[in-house]
Amino acid sequence: MRSNEVEKRILQSTSKLPSRMEKEPLFIVPENIIKFNEIKRYLNLNENNRIKINPFSGEIYISTYRHTMKEESQDRQSKEKPVLMQRGENPSQKIVKRWNSYPNIESAIRGAEHVLDRYGKEKGKEVENTRGIIGLTKRLLTKFELGNVNNENIEEITEETSQELAALGFGNAEKPIKQKIALQIINTAGKDKLERVNPLISRTRLASAWVKAIRELLDAKKTREKFSAISMDLQSERAIERFYLSQATVLIEKTLEKQSIGDFRSKIPILKTYFLTFLTPEKMKVAPYRNSALFSRYSLLGIRNEERYLFTKMFPNGQKALNALNLSPIDKFMQETVSTKSTYEEIQERLAESLESVNNVLDKGAKDLEKREN
Repeated sequence: MRSNEVEKRILQSTSKLPSRMEKEPLFIVPENIIKFNEIKRYLNLNENNRIKINPFSGEIYISTYRHTMKEESQDRQSKEKPVLMQRGENPSQKIVKRWNSYPNIESAIRGAEHVLDRYGKEKGKEVENTRGIIGLTKRLLTKFELGNVNNENIEEITEETSQELAALGFGNAEKPIKQKIALQIINTAGKDKLERVNPLISRTRLASAWVKAIRELLDAKKTREKFSAISMDLQSERAIERFYLSQATVLIEKTLEKQSIGDFRSKIPILKTYFLTFLTPEKMKVAPYRNSALFSRYSLLGIRNEERYLFTKMFPNGQKALNALNLSPIDKFMQETVSTKSTYEEIQERLAESLESVNNVLDKGAKDLEKREN
Protein backbone atom coordinates (compact mmCIF):
# COMPACT_ATOMS: atom_id res chain seq x y z
CA MET A 1 0.00 0.00 0.00
CA ARG A 2 1.44 3.37 -1.04
CA SER A 3 1.91 6.01 1.64
CA ASN A 4 -0.51 8.38 -0.10
CA GLU A 5 -3.13 5.63 -0.04
CA VAL A 6 -2.46 5.10 3.67
CA GLU A 7 -2.85 8.84 4.29
CA LYS A 8 -6.12 8.84 2.33
CA ARG A 9 -7.48 6.01 4.45
CA ILE A 10 -6.39 7.71 7.66
CA LEU A 11 -7.96 11.01 6.66
CA GLN A 12 -11.19 9.24 5.75
CA SER A 13 -11.16 7.52 9.13
CA THR A 14 -10.35 10.61 11.15
CA SER A 15 -12.89 12.82 9.38
CA LYS A 16 -15.57 11.15 11.50
CA LEU A 17 -13.59 11.17 14.73
CA PRO A 18 -15.43 14.05 16.47
CA SER A 19 -18.85 12.40 16.07
CA ARG A 20 -17.37 9.00 16.86
CA MET A 21 -15.78 10.36 20.02
CA GLU A 22 -19.19 11.64 21.16
CA LYS A 23 -20.64 8.13 20.91
CA GLU A 24 -17.84 6.29 22.69
CA PRO A 25 -18.73 4.94 26.13
CA LEU A 26 -17.43 7.03 29.00
CA PHE A 27 -17.18 6.14 32.67
CA ILE A 28 -16.79 9.31 34.79
CA VAL A 29 -15.99 9.14 38.48
CA PRO A 30 -14.81 11.80 40.96
CA GLU A 31 -11.20 11.68 42.01
CA ASN A 32 -12.22 12.44 45.59
CA ILE A 33 -15.87 11.71 46.30
CA ILE A 34 -16.04 13.75 49.53
CA LYS A 35 -14.42 16.83 48.03
CA PHE A 36 -16.45 16.41 44.86
CA ASN A 37 -19.75 16.45 46.75
CA GLU A 38 -18.68 19.43 48.83
CA ILE A 39 -17.65 21.56 45.86
CA LYS A 40 -20.71 20.47 43.87
CA ARG A 41 -22.84 22.44 46.35
CA TYR A 42 -20.94 25.67 45.72
CA LEU A 43 -22.33 28.31 43.39
CA ASN A 44 -21.16 28.57 39.80
CA LEU A 45 -19.24 31.65 38.77
CA ASN A 46 -21.58 31.94 35.78
CA GLU A 47 -23.91 29.87 33.62
CA ASN A 48 -21.06 27.88 32.02
CA ASN A 49 -20.80 25.57 35.06
CA ARG A 50 -17.04 25.18 34.68
CA ILE A 51 -16.00 27.31 37.63
CA LYS A 52 -17.14 26.98 41.25
CA ILE A 53 -16.66 29.52 44.03
CA ASN A 54 -16.23 28.85 47.75
CA PRO A 55 -18.78 31.26 49.27
CA PHE A 56 -16.70 31.89 52.40
CA SER A 57 -13.12 32.14 51.16
CA GLY A 58 -13.72 33.09 47.53
CA GLU A 59 -11.44 30.21 46.52
CA ILE A 60 -11.89 29.10 42.91
CA TYR A 61 -12.35 25.57 41.57
CA ILE A 62 -12.03 24.60 37.91
CA SER A 63 -13.16 21.20 36.67
CA THR A 64 -10.65 19.04 34.82
CA TYR A 65 -10.62 15.45 33.64
CA ARG A 66 -7.93 12.79 33.67
CA HIS A 67 -8.15 9.80 31.34
CA THR A 68 -7.17 6.41 32.73
CA MET A 69 -7.22 2.86 31.48
CA LYS A 70 -10.30 0.96 32.60
CA GLU A 71 -8.09 -1.76 34.09
CA GLU A 72 -6.04 0.72 36.10
CA SER A 73 -8.41 1.15 38.96
CA GLN A 74 -10.91 -1.66 39.31
CA ASP A 75 -10.60 -1.48 43.09
CA ARG A 76 -11.33 2.23 43.09
CA GLN A 77 -14.28 1.79 40.77
CA SER A 78 -15.80 -0.71 43.20
CA LYS A 79 -15.39 1.75 46.09
CA GLU A 80 -16.60 4.88 44.34
CA LYS A 81 -19.98 4.94 42.72
CA PRO A 82 -19.86 6.73 39.35
CA VAL A 83 -21.53 10.13 39.33
CA LEU A 84 -22.23 10.04 35.63
CA MET A 85 -22.75 7.24 33.14
CA GLN A 86 -23.21 8.14 29.49
CA ARG A 87 -23.16 6.68 26.01
CA GLY A 88 -23.20 2.99 26.79
CA GLU A 89 -23.07 0.63 29.73
CA ASN A 90 -19.75 -1.04 28.98
CA PRO A 91 -17.18 1.76 29.14
CA SER A 92 -13.92 1.41 27.27
CA GLN A 93 -12.13 3.94 29.44
CA LYS A 94 -12.51 5.70 32.75
CA ILE A 95 -12.41 9.46 33.10
CA VAL A 96 -11.61 10.87 36.50
CA LYS A 97 -13.11 14.26 37.31
CA ARG A 98 -11.29 16.55 39.70
CA TRP A 99 -11.53 20.14 40.87
CA ASN A 100 -8.31 22.12 40.64
CA SER A 101 -8.34 24.70 43.42
CA TYR A 102 -6.88 28.21 43.30
CA PRO A 103 -6.64 30.55 46.32
CA ASN A 104 -7.50 33.64 44.26
CA ILE A 105 -8.62 34.65 40.79
CA GLU A 106 -5.13 35.73 39.69
CA SER A 107 -3.70 32.25 40.31
CA ALA A 108 -6.71 30.74 38.49
CA ILE A 109 -6.05 32.95 35.46
CA ARG A 110 -2.39 31.99 35.47
CA GLY A 111 -3.40 28.33 35.68
CA ALA A 112 -5.70 28.65 32.67
CA GLU A 113 -3.04 30.50 30.69
CA HIS A 114 -0.52 27.78 31.58
CA VAL A 115 -2.83 25.16 30.03
CA LEU A 116 -3.24 27.32 26.93
CA ASP A 117 0.53 27.64 26.64
CA ARG A 118 0.84 23.84 26.63
CA TYR A 119 -1.99 23.31 24.14
CA GLY A 120 -1.41 26.34 21.92
CA LYS A 121 -2.37 25.78 18.29
CA GLU A 122 1.05 26.57 16.85
CA LYS A 123 3.63 26.51 19.63
CA GLY A 124 2.05 24.63 22.52
CA LYS A 125 4.30 21.85 23.77
CA GLU A 126 1.56 19.20 23.77
CA VAL A 127 0.53 20.07 20.21
CA GLU A 128 4.12 20.24 18.95
CA ASN A 129 4.90 16.83 20.47
CA THR A 130 1.79 15.26 18.95
CA ARG A 131 2.65 16.73 15.55
CA GLY A 132 6.12 15.27 16.05
CA ILE A 133 4.57 11.83 16.58
CA ILE A 134 2.57 12.20 13.36
CA GLY A 135 5.80 13.11 11.55
CA LEU A 136 7.52 10.05 13.04
CA THR A 137 4.77 7.71 11.83
CA LYS A 138 4.99 9.22 8.33
CA ARG A 139 8.75 8.63 8.16
CA LEU A 140 8.40 5.05 9.39
CA LEU A 141 5.60 4.37 6.89
CA THR A 142 7.84 5.58 4.09
CA LYS A 143 10.72 3.36 5.26
CA PHE A 144 8.51 0.28 5.31
CA GLU A 145 6.96 1.17 1.95
CA LEU A 146 10.34 1.56 0.28
CA GLY A 147 11.65 -1.65 1.84
CA ASN A 148 14.28 0.21 3.86
CA VAL A 149 13.59 -1.85 6.99
CA ASN A 150 15.11 -5.32 7.24
CA ASN A 151 16.51 -7.77 9.76
CA GLU A 152 19.90 -6.08 9.64
CA ASN A 153 18.82 -2.56 10.58
CA ILE A 154 15.66 -3.26 12.59
CA GLU A 155 17.42 -2.94 15.96
CA GLU A 156 18.95 0.40 15.02
CA ILE A 157 15.58 1.74 13.83
CA THR A 158 13.95 0.51 17.03
CA GLU A 159 16.53 2.33 19.15
CA GLU A 160 16.16 5.57 17.16
CA THR A 161 12.38 5.33 17.43
CA SER A 162 12.54 4.80 21.19
CA GLN A 163 14.75 7.86 21.61
CA GLU A 164 12.41 10.02 19.55
CA LEU A 165 9.38 8.81 21.49
CA ALA A 166 11.13 9.76 24.72
CA ALA A 167 12.11 13.17 23.37
CA LEU A 168 8.48 13.84 22.41
CA GLY A 169 7.20 12.91 25.86
CA PHE A 170 5.60 9.63 24.81
CA GLY A 171 8.27 7.30 26.18
CA ASN A 172 6.96 7.25 29.74
CA ALA A 173 3.63 9.05 29.31
CA GLU A 174 0.93 8.63 31.95
CA LYS A 175 -2.01 9.31 29.64
CA PRO A 176 -3.36 5.96 28.36
CA ILE A 177 -3.81 7.05 24.74
CA LYS A 178 -0.19 8.22 24.64
CA GLN A 179 0.89 4.86 26.03
CA LYS A 180 -1.04 3.11 23.26
CA ILE A 181 0.49 5.34 20.59
CA ALA A 182 4.01 4.73 21.87
CA LEU A 183 3.44 0.97 22.14
CA GLN A 184 2.03 0.68 18.62
CA ILE A 185 4.88 2.70 17.13
CA ILE A 186 7.60 0.78 18.93
CA ASN A 187 5.94 -2.51 17.98
CA THR A 188 6.11 -1.63 14.28
CA ALA A 189 9.76 -2.50 14.41
CA GLY A 190 9.00 -5.91 15.86
CA LYS A 191 9.23 -9.20 14.04
CA ASP A 192 6.54 -11.77 13.28
CA LYS A 193 6.43 -15.36 14.55
CA LEU A 194 9.00 -16.39 11.94
CA GLU A 195 11.39 -13.68 13.20
CA ARG A 196 10.94 -11.63 10.05
CA VAL A 197 10.10 -7.99 9.48
CA ASN A 198 6.48 -7.82 8.34
CA PRO A 199 5.84 -4.48 6.55
CA LEU A 200 2.08 -5.05 6.27
CA ILE A 201 1.62 -5.54 10.03
CA SER A 202 3.95 -2.64 10.73
CA ARG A 203 2.07 -0.26 8.43
CA THR A 204 -1.23 -1.30 10.03
CA ARG A 205 0.13 -0.51 13.49
CA LEU A 206 1.51 2.81 12.29
CA ALA A 207 -1.84 3.73 10.74
CA SER A 208 -3.56 2.97 14.03
CA ALA A 209 -1.03 5.10 15.93
CA TRP A 210 -1.52 7.90 13.43
CA VAL A 211 -5.29 7.90 13.97
CA LYS A 212 -4.78 8.08 17.74
CA ALA A 213 -2.31 10.96 17.36
CA ILE A 214 -4.81 12.91 15.28
CA ARG A 215 -7.37 12.23 17.98
CA GLU A 216 -4.94 13.76 20.45
CA LEU A 217 -4.88 16.92 18.32
CA LEU A 218 -8.68 17.00 18.45
CA ASP A 219 -8.53 16.63 22.25
CA ALA A 220 -6.00 19.46 22.37
CA LYS A 221 -8.40 21.63 20.37
CA LYS A 222 -11.19 20.90 22.84
CA THR A 223 -8.86 21.75 25.72
CA ARG A 224 -7.91 25.05 24.07
CA GLU A 225 -11.55 25.97 23.55
CA LYS A 226 -12.48 25.09 27.12
CA PHE A 227 -9.64 26.97 28.79
CA SER A 228 -9.92 29.93 26.44
CA ALA A 229 -13.51 30.32 27.65
CA ILE A 230 -12.45 29.80 31.27
CA SER A 231 -9.69 32.39 30.97
CA MET A 232 -12.10 34.90 29.45
CA ASP A 233 -14.68 34.26 32.19
CA LEU A 234 -12.08 34.72 34.92
CA GLN A 235 -10.59 37.87 33.42
CA SER A 236 -14.04 39.35 32.93
CA GLU A 237 -15.00 38.65 36.55
CA ARG A 238 -11.71 40.07 37.79
CA ALA A 239 -12.14 43.26 35.78
CA ILE A 240 -15.68 43.76 37.10
CA GLU A 241 -14.81 43.23 40.76
CA ARG A 242 -11.70 45.40 40.55
CA PHE A 243 -13.81 48.13 38.94
CA TYR A 244 -16.36 48.01 41.76
CA LEU A 245 -13.58 48.29 44.34
CA SER A 246 -11.69 51.03 42.51
CA GLN A 247 -14.86 53.11 42.32
CA ALA A 248 -15.35 52.55 46.04
CA THR A 249 -11.90 54.02 46.69
CA VAL A 250 -12.79 57.09 44.62
CA LEU A 251 -15.94 57.66 46.70
CA ILE A 252 -14.09 57.18 49.98
CA GLU A 253 -11.36 59.61 48.91
CA LYS A 254 -13.97 62.21 47.95
CA THR A 255 -15.69 61.71 51.29
CA LEU A 256 -12.39 62.22 53.12
CA GLU A 257 -11.56 65.46 51.34
CA LYS A 258 -11.23 68.44 53.65
CA GLN A 259 -14.66 69.97 54.11
CA SER A 260 -17.17 71.08 56.69
CA ILE A 261 -18.99 68.54 58.82
CA GLY A 262 -22.16 69.39 56.89
CA ASP A 263 -20.53 68.52 53.55
CA PHE A 264 -19.14 65.37 55.09
CA ARG A 265 -22.60 64.33 56.25
CA SER A 266 -24.06 64.84 52.76
CA LYS A 267 -21.56 62.45 51.18
CA ILE A 268 -22.15 59.53 53.54
CA PRO A 269 -25.54 58.55 51.95
CA ILE A 270 -23.90 58.46 48.50
CA LEU A 271 -21.18 56.19 49.82
CA LYS A 272 -23.74 53.99 51.58
CA THR A 273 -25.86 53.60 48.44
CA TYR A 274 -22.84 52.56 46.39
CA PHE A 275 -21.64 50.00 48.97
CA LEU A 276 -25.10 48.47 49.35
CA THR A 277 -25.57 48.29 45.57
CA PHE A 278 -22.21 47.02 44.35
CA LEU A 279 -20.18 45.62 47.25
CA THR A 280 -22.56 42.74 47.83
CA PRO A 281 -22.06 38.97 48.31
CA GLU A 282 -23.76 38.44 44.94
CA LYS A 283 -21.46 40.78 43.01
CA MET A 284 -18.16 40.35 44.87
CA LYS A 285 -17.56 36.62 44.44
CA VAL A 286 -13.88 35.76 44.28
CA ALA A 287 -10.73 36.06 46.36
CA PRO A 288 -8.96 38.30 47.08
CA TYR A 289 -11.65 40.91 46.39
CA ARG A 290 -14.68 39.33 48.04
CA ASN A 291 -13.47 39.40 51.64
CA SER A 292 -11.98 42.87 51.38
CA ALA A 293 -15.14 44.33 49.83
CA LEU A 294 -17.53 42.70 52.27
CA PHE A 295 -15.42 43.49 55.32
CA SER A 296 -15.31 47.15 54.31
CA ARG A 297 -19.04 47.19 53.73
CA TYR A 298 -19.94 45.47 57.00
CA SER A 299 -17.48 47.41 59.15
CA LEU A 300 -18.71 50.73 57.78
CA LEU A 301 -22.42 50.10 57.33
CA GLY A 302 -23.16 47.35 59.83
CA ILE A 303 -24.31 43.76 59.49
CA ARG A 304 -27.89 42.65 59.10
CA ASN A 305 -28.97 39.59 61.07
CA GLU A 306 -29.23 37.43 57.94
CA GLU A 307 -25.61 38.34 57.05
CA ARG A 308 -24.03 37.41 60.37
CA TYR A 309 -23.62 33.73 59.53
CA LEU A 310 -21.75 34.55 56.31
CA PHE A 311 -19.61 37.11 58.12
CA THR A 312 -18.58 34.76 60.93
CA LYS A 313 -17.78 32.00 58.42
CA MET A 314 -15.67 34.38 56.33
CA PHE A 315 -13.76 35.73 59.34
CA PRO A 316 -13.98 32.95 61.95
CA ASN A 317 -11.11 33.90 64.26
CA GLY A 318 -10.11 37.47 63.50
CA GLN A 319 -10.26 39.89 66.41
CA LYS A 320 -10.64 42.73 63.94
CA ALA A 321 -13.70 41.02 62.52
CA LEU A 322 -15.18 40.50 65.99
CA ASN A 323 -14.67 44.17 66.75
CA ALA A 324 -16.40 45.08 63.49
CA LEU A 325 -19.51 43.23 64.64
CA ASN A 326 -19.85 45.70 67.49
CA LEU A 327 -19.32 48.86 65.44
CA SER A 328 -22.25 51.14 64.83
CA PRO A 329 -22.94 51.92 61.14
CA ILE A 330 -21.35 55.24 60.26
CA ASP A 331 -24.60 56.86 59.11
CA LYS A 332 -26.41 55.94 62.32
CA PHE A 333 -23.38 56.85 64.40
CA MET A 334 -23.47 60.37 62.99
CA GLN A 335 -27.19 60.68 63.66
CA GLU A 336 -27.09 59.31 67.19
CA THR A 337 -23.96 61.11 68.31
CA VAL A 338 -23.54 64.80 68.83
CA SER A 339 -21.60 66.14 65.85
CA THR A 340 -18.32 66.91 67.46
CA LYS A 341 -14.82 67.00 66.09
CA SER A 342 -14.07 63.64 67.72
CA THR A 343 -17.10 62.03 66.01
CA TYR A 344 -15.99 63.40 62.69
CA GLU A 345 -12.43 62.14 63.23
CA GLU A 346 -13.54 58.66 64.30
CA ILE A 347 -15.57 58.16 61.15
CA GLN A 348 -12.72 59.54 59.05
CA GLU A 349 -10.42 57.02 60.67
CA ARG A 350 -12.77 54.13 59.86
CA LEU A 351 -13.05 55.30 56.26
CA ALA A 352 -9.27 55.66 55.99
CA GLU A 353 -8.78 52.08 57.27
CA SER A 354 -11.28 50.80 54.71
CA LEU A 355 -9.56 52.76 51.95
CA GLU A 356 -6.17 51.33 52.89
CA SER A 357 -7.54 47.78 52.99
CA VAL A 358 -9.14 48.06 49.55
CA ASN A 359 -6.08 49.70 48.00
CA ASN A 360 -3.87 46.96 49.44
CA VAL A 361 -5.96 44.18 47.91
CA LEU A 362 -6.04 45.95 44.54
CA ASP A 363 -2.25 46.29 44.61
CA LYS A 364 -1.83 42.66 45.64
CA GLY A 365 -4.11 41.46 42.86
CA ALA A 366 -2.16 43.45 40.28
CA LYS A 367 1.15 41.94 41.43
CA ASP A 368 -0.21 38.40 41.74
CA LEU A 369 -1.32 38.32 38.13
CA GLU A 370 2.30 38.80 37.04
CA LYS A 371 3.59 35.78 38.96
CA ARG A 372 4.71 32.75 37.03
CA GLU A 373 3.25 29.28 37.50
CA ASN A 374 5.80 26.75 38.73
